[in-house]
Amino acid sequence: MNWLIKEEPRSYSFDELSAEGRTRWSGVKNPLAQQHLRAVRRGDRILYYHTGQERAVVGVARAASAPYPDPDDRTGRRVAIDVEPVRRLRRPVALAEMRGRAAFADFALVRIPRLSVMPVSDRQWREIERMAGEHDRSAARRPRRGKTLIVALAIAAAAIAPSAPLASDPLSAGDLDRILGRADRSLGKAENAVRGSDPGRVSLLLQRVDEEMAQFESGSRLADLEAALESGRASADGGDLQGAAEAVRRARVVLPALSDYTETRQAEIESRGALRAAGANDADGYLAALERFETAVMPGVLVTRITEVREAIARARAAMVRRDMEAGRLEVDAARRALAGLRLAGALSRSLFSLRIGSEMMDDSALLAARDHLNRALRSLSTAIEFAPEDLRDDLDAARARVQAIRKRLGKPQDGDLDALREITGVIERTREALDDDPGLASIPVRGAPAAAWPGAGPVPE
Repeated sequence: MNWLIKEEPRSYSFDELSAEGRTRWSGVKNPLAQQHLRAVRRGDRILYYHTGQERAVVGVARAASAPYPDPDDRTGRRVAIDVEPVRRLRRPVALAEMRGRAAFADFALVRIPRLSVMPVSDRQWREIERMAGEHDRSAARRPRRGKTLIVALAIAAAAIAPSAPLASDPLSAGDLDRILGRADRSLGKAENAVRGSDPGRVSLLLQRVDEEMAQFESGSRLADLEAALESGRASADGGDLQGAAEAVRRARVVLPALSDYTETRQAEIESRGALRAAGANDADGYLAALERFETAVMPGVLVTRITEVREAIARARAAMVRRDMEAGRLEVDAARRALAGLRLAGALSRSLFSLRIGSEMMDDSALLAARDHLNRALRSLSTAIEFAPEDLRDDLDAARARVQAIRKRLGKPQDGDLDALREITGVIERTREALDDDPGLASIPVRGAPAAAWPGAGPVPE
């Protein structure tokens, strides 16, 4: 694979990398950039891009390691890689030169200027080298010897690597729910099988899980949503409010499929606010509304959970190749925790939606409608409690009890019930938002495992 990484030359230039010989690439916080960084493998080629006044590709580097936990990240969720220099380009290739060229029409560097780590296609790599006045060193030539060995190694690598996301038409919320249900059932079978002695069966079941998660990842179009948000921010920062509005419209297209995992009503309100601000040429208002829109949708949390499931599955399958059933069991447990985290995010989003609507119906004295929405909130809160970590479960259980008490006396509501319901809504909202900062997955229980056996996810293997 080919990648591009960015740095302000006054902070750390390519010449400094060349002088040091190797450095740790850490501190990447953007969820989409982190997703790309997790896909880097040792030996991958990297273009080094200077931001700031230069805005140009200046050198070629190489990934000197696979991703590993970022030592600077206290949450333990982000990864870093080691990078080593290869050579400086004969001349820098500026971003301005790339704009308008067909080879870069879909290049993230052009479409999402703020993204700090991104993939580079072979065609784009060759074009940048050509523009830099270099010979094509893209290794596109096919080796004539050792072909059988290369094919065999490729097959072995495919056996332990995550499946690529599947290209598909936009899916409905029901489609995504069925896909996740199939992944859950296959993972449950793998949990049972990994406690046996047949690594082949475990690997087959895990492959099914990964295929379903790949379809979920593709069908949810979360990458499109994150790209639209990044594009909207970049356009607003650059004064292009028309482009910023178009980015919001692209993001809104994705929302229906994610209705079970997002706070849809608030997302609709904030997206409309962003469009109004863009129409009024109010960049600050647009950016504020876009930030609230992202909070309502939480794409970073969803992407992280999906990535964690698939990486744990890849590690478990690698353990099956080694016939290490104990290591495989720990990784299957890690996949279960990540999947539980995805379901927790969805349950909190649905309960928040129902509580907001229930409060409004109660305020309008539409008590039958309010009861219906509070019943839905109670069901969603029960699901959230099932998948919540220990440190959240008591608060959620208390919130559920309070909602249940209010629902029971809805025919003759007491003074203060409406304020209490709004207070509970605030508690759920803060709990949901906290998932983005500290998901707490280490304490989410694993089916059939005692508390002492809940391991951390561990580093990403090479």
